[in-house]
Amino acid sequence: MRRRSRRANLPVNCRPQNCRRHVRIQSSVLRQRGGHGIGFHYARILSTMQVSLFYFGNDVFVDPSQRYRLLCEGAKFADEHGFTAVWTPERHFERFGGLYPNPCITIAALTTITKKVRLRAGSSIQPFHNAVCMAENWALLDNLSNGRIDVAFGSGWHVNDFVLAPDHYPCRREILFRDIATIQLLWKGETVELKNGIGNPVRIRTYPPPIQKELPIWITAHSDETFALAGRSGFNVLANFINKDNAKLKNKIRVYREAISETGKRGIVTLMVHAFVSSDRVQARDLGMKALTEYLTTNLELMAPMLSAESALSDPAPTMTKDDADYIAERTAARIIDELGLIGTPKECMEKTSAWESIGVDELACLIDFGIPVPETLEQMHNLVTLARQ
Repeated sequence: MRRRSRRANLPVNCRPQNCRRHVRIQSSVLRQRGGHGIGFHYARILSTMQVSLFYFGNDVFVDPSQRYRLLCEGAKFADEHGFTAVWTPERHFERFGGLYPNPCITIAALTTITKKVRLRAGSSIQPFHNAVCMAENWALLDNLSNGRIDVAFGSGWHVNDFVLAPDHYPCRREILFRDIATIQLLWKGETVELKNGIGNPVRIRTYPPPIQKELPIWITAHSDETFALAGRSGFNVLANFINKDNAKLKNKIRVYREAISETGKRGIVTLMVHAFVSSDRVQARDLGMKALTEYLTTNLELMAPMLSAESALSDPAPTMTKDDADYIAERTAARIIDELGLIGTPKECMEKTSAWESIGVDELACLIDFGIPVPETLEQMHNLVTLARQ
């Protein structure tokens, strides 16, 4: 039986009664059927956990025609089979996540091939952008999607990314919440005062007006402080397991729930997890281990220049050898498979899902493009179609 409090604060278009089908992870179905082939063995059902797709792929494709195949095919799959949302990020200047420099453009493409699934930026790094321009962009996309746009805003973290806005790096969090307030005002059709080309103050209003009365907003949160700030602001949160385990995440969700309760809302906690579920445990672990190790090695390559750049602001950055990077990537990949990801059999993944739901997670954003070959990934997507229809 669904609990009303779990969905009371969902955006109207996200509520189950307004979706033709709402994807859920159902332990009874999975355990009875035992899984069939490679797949996300997700089903609609008794649990209140929402399931979405999340993209953060590396640009490692030799054939350019394959770069966005999984994005497009996965989005169409999600739309046809009742997933809650499709998330796309904003990344710059590195292979890690490098397929996605602009969530507005990515989402614009997805509006042309989907009809029902929510389309979410995760995350849009607002300190890189002009708030008025972004208000226009999101409102335009809301029209193109017929009111299916949600945005997770982030403050940015990689110092080299701030070549786009160097002066914003020290005060990026303050700019983030200031700009969100501006976007919210413009979204409601109000005016804001700005200076024109000759320095005179003018009041402007943006067009087109959006479809939704309010823009559903998430904050990408890592620290307790950001979880609390998101809660006090009445926003949802997008979280991951970077520098966290279940116990630390549970505490951050507690901080968030306490803060958002002051606004009279419950909020939505979305957790990004790497996902590949198969009835063949060996296959799931072997494919997952190989793909994750290579994927995470690229991430460590991304971190190295950041540490070097930040060393001018603090202590000298440590050097990282290839052996160090390989060791860290392999250990982290094993931990994701064993504890922090949906990689394994349906039974194993249901146990993790139940644990995350018990600490307050409302939605799993399943990152599927971490390096398992596209044909295998698409195969398991089609196996999910078969399972869902059963």
